[in-house]
Amino acid sequence: MLGVDMAEWWYPSVENYLGRLPKAKMIEAVTECVDAEAARPIEKMKKGEAIAATASLLDGRRWLPSTLRPYSVNAVVDEETGEEGEGAQD
Repeated sequence: MLGVDMAEWWYPSVENYLGRLPKAKMIEAVTECVDAEAARPIEKMKKGEAIAATASLLDGRRWLPSTLRPYSVNAVVDEETGEEGEGAQD
């Protein structure tokens, strides 16, 4: 594991992420990072307003999409069952 904290190098801006995101994903991100109450008004906004509101709510919170988050080294997915389990112990 490299120990790189992507939140130090990347943030969800309108140009690099939010402008390309469907509204449902914006709502999901705000719900995860802030709470469902904060995300609720985004449902009724037009896309441009939703992008601006999402950017404002995520600003400074170090939120990362799942693809940029670190994963647990101990979590291993069983190829046969698809279930997550503990990693091999030495």
